[in-house]
Amino acid sequence: MAGECLMIEKIISVWSDVSGQDLIEYALMCGFVATAALAIVPGVAPALLAGTGFPVGYQTEKLARITGIFLAVVFLGIIILRRKGEQE
Repeated sequence: MAGECLMIEKIISVWSDVSGQDLIEYALMCGFVATAALAIVPGVAPALLAGTGFPVGYQTEKLARITGIFLAVVFLGIIILRRKGEQE
């Protein structure tokens, strides 16, 4: 029983630890910028596809751009939710 309480206290302390908040936020922002570049800058999607071995064509480039837009929105949403959580 005492071991379980110690484990629960450890989990709570790790969960409430905020020492790495800035690093996580910077990583999320880097992910947002990278995926936004994939979606917006011409030439990034075909270069990425060529590097991965996928055949480069109109359809695959379009799919890569749509995926980039989706991921950029996801990263931005996570950043906004984290900021709202910090304010509360």
